Amino acid sequence: MFRRWRLKKIHARFLESCRNLNDGRAYWDQASRFRRWVLETISPLPLLGLHEDGQRLLEALQWLEANCRERALQEEVVRHYHKLVFMKSSSEAGSYRKHDIEIERSAIRRKPGQKVPSGMKALDSWLRTCQEACDAMKPRDEERVLKLAVETHHKIGLIHPFVDANGRVARLAMNHLLRRYGLGYVIYPALSESPAFWDALQEAHNGRISSLLEFARTCVQQV
Repeated sequence: MFRRWRLKKIHARFLESCRNLNDGRAYWDQASRFRRWVLETISPLPLLGLHEDGQRLLEALQWLEANCRERALQEEVVRHYHKLVFMKSSSEAGSYRKHDIEIERSAIRRKPGQKVPSGMKALDSWLRTCQEACDAMKPRDEERVLKLAVETHHKIGLIHPFVDANGRVARLAMNHLLRRYGLGYVIYPALSESPAFWDALQEAHNGRISSLLEFARTCVQQV
């Protein structure tokens, strides 16, 4: 029972950290503290899970918890997460972008659209090799798993494979790996609200992953 309650709180923080749920978060922020406490207590799911985007993301988190130990993180799973969090009626759900993009304020150019499939294939191969090594670990090396998860989030962000929801998918993929190997969640803050997170990402883009890894350690939520 306690674990279920704790997981609900972690999922609530995950939803609150996503940029696209700012409107829903603002709505609940207007409610009195007592009303929010009552609703959170009686609701079987986080309040933001009642928001349209929040509901999709919550479904993805529930799928993660149900499947991460049996299913290794692969390209197919990354695309499945996009199908879960993106508009299900859209033909772009689970499909890679075909056009080039630029990320505001980022000096690092993302892969052109035609190179996204090959980039994701390379990611898939790297993930298979890394997870095979983690599967063979006795005892489990938590630092190695955390580094793999953080690097996976970063690599997906660099490839930026989808037209939208890349941040949500990258966070889900990162936590899929963490939960697969029995670790807690890493819940990054909303990028627009954390200059420290932005700076750590830019350092990682320039080949220095250590700052992002250190930042991730401050964001761990134990289940």
